[in-house]
Amino acid sequence: MRRCVNGLLAAMAVLVGCAGGKSTPSGGPGGPPPGHTLGTVTLAHAAEGCAVLIALEPPGELGHLMPVGLDERFRKEGLKLSFTYTLSRIHSGGCNKGTPAVLDSIAVR
Repeated sequence: MRRCVNGLLAAMAVLVGCAGGKSTPSGGPGGPPPGHTLGTVTLAHAAEGCAVLIALEPPGELGHLMPVGLDERFRKEGLKLSFTYTLSRIHSGGCNKGTPAVLDSIAVR
């Protein structure tokens, strides 16, 4: 009986070890850090008064953020970012497509 229990425990240990946490393929991008949001920079709505927008992934309720004071190095069409943000009350000018927000902890992904 004791051998059966030891054998069962050993088998469970192997299965648990093999089914460990999630991993990403070698060289592949990982997910965002905890608390970060993913988004893609778009300049496509400049004619509508929105010089720079961040399309959120997934879009959710907000859809787009209009970044306040975004550094020039992040203002590139199609650039994928990971960031935290705080909604802002700043006037958005003529842009009605995005919600004003201050982005922090920005990283290119």
